[in-house]
Amino acid sequence: MIMLQLFLTFVLIGVLNFGGGYAMVSFIQNQVVDIHGWLTLREYTDMLAISQATPGPIAVNTATYTGFKIAGLPGALLATLGLIVPAYFIILGLMYVFRRWPDNPYLKWGLSGVKPMVFALIAASALSLGTENIGTWYELGLFLLSMLLLRRFKLNPILLITIFGVWGIFTANFMV
Repeated sequence: MIMLQLFLTFVLIGVLNFGGGYAMVSFIQNQVVDIHGWLTLREYTDMLAISQATPGPIAVNTATYTGFKIAGLPGALLATLGLIVPAYFIILGLMYVFRRWPDNPYLKWGLSGVKPMVFALIAASALSLGTENIGTWYELGLFLLSMLLLRRFKLNPILLITIFGVWGIFTANFMV
């Protein structure tokens, strides 16, 4: 029964979300943490960090990890398929519509309405994860420093992740 529930949950996520993986993060969290309780919020944020660091789309990595944690390899396959199959058919349908009516103003108008929704979903995910992971002034300072290095000084994100990862290891082992 858990396999069917896992598959249908990720089908629902795949059908109801627009805007890519980052727009799905909040909805996935709601389903796997709040509604089903398959992961704790801490497990979910740790899994997101791993999903961002590994190759592939974040939503697919998240589905695969969640499915694997719940039901092993079959769960990983079902959760991943549940997420990507609806998107595949939605894209096929949209491709047909846009090829048939490429200059339709109603289609362009509809797509322009999706952009603010996607922004809101990504902002909600960032706020939710930020409040969970930034609990002290020290963590807030590290976050602001990383944003400054990333935005103002255009530091390479991979270098930034490496620097802060080494800093975290150092402070965890030597500053206790």
